[in-house]
Amino acid sequence: MNFLFLQGSQDYLVKIQNMFAISSTSTVQSNKILLCHPQYFEVIDTKNAHMKNFVGKTDVQKAISQWETLLTAYKNIANEGGILEVSVLKAEKGLEDMVFAANQTFPFLDEGGNKKVVISNMKHPNRQKEVSYYQEFFECKGYEVLYLNKALLFEGMGDLLPVPFTKSALCGHGFRTSLDTLNALQTLTGLEIIGLELINPNFYHLDTCIVPLNSTTVLYTPSAFSKEGNAKIKSLFSTCIEIPLHEALNGFALNMHVLSGVNKKWAVLQKGNIETEKILRSLNIEPIAVDTSEYIKSGGSVFCLKMMYY
Repeated sequence: MNFLFLQGSQDYLVKIQNMFAISSTSTVQSNKILLCHPQYFEVIDTKNAHMKNFVGKTDVQKAISQWETLLTAYKNIANEGGILEVSVLKAEKGLEDMVFAANQTFPFLDEGGNKKVVISNMKHPNRQKEVSYYQEFFECKGYEVLYLNKALLFEGMGDLLPVPFTKSALCGHGFRTSLDTLNALQTLTGLEIIGLELINPNFYHLDTCIVPLNSTTVLYTPSAFSKEGNAKIKSLFSTCIEIPLHEALNGFALNMHVLSGVNKKWAVLQKGNIETEKILRSLNIEPIAVDTSEYIKSGGSVFCLKMMYY
């Protein structure tokens, strides 16, 4: 096996399992985390707008230190009952972006509670090589593996975000996931797939520009979306909270990761997003600020660095 398993706090196990009990009318909230070690992380080309000035300018040791701090944050949340498991994939030489664990798959539970995972069709050839290692992980965890037609581009939870406690998911398209993919995803997952067109290359994945907190409340930046996409967001959510553009763009504030415990919520996000942290506190979500500056050079932050699973 190419992954490590770290158990979360057992004291909270029964409470967490009850909280995440399967419902036939809503998506179940995942409560386990998969990370990938950043041993071979570096910026070697320009796959997105954020990378163009950083080719060859990453500090691997600093990146590893930042990743270890993120891992510690997740362990602390596990100790408080917000996570059941933390697993870590072994890095593979030559796969510099494999650390961004949100992109290779989309794990979900069907209405019967069966574990399934959709395998991504990554846009860039070198990223396609990462997918088999993630597939192996999910196979070992007992997931049924589902495939899209190879002609359909799809980049996992980078572009497909479940709306908590509903049977729907938001799907960003335009840069990494193709519009034609949406119908196929709906067929495979049984979820209502709601397409949102991305038009700003700085927000090339959906997970960089929107965070659905529940069925009524969303954090987002309007500049990422087409006029039609913004109208759709406002029609879907009664409370649409705009995150300041400078924090969304430069601080990757919306690439946060929101987690729920029995009586508490956390948001792990890039440090320095002061206004976003104020907004989170007003929503009774505790911000946990970490430094992901080395990964931002490659166009990703906290949400990009992890995958949630069941």
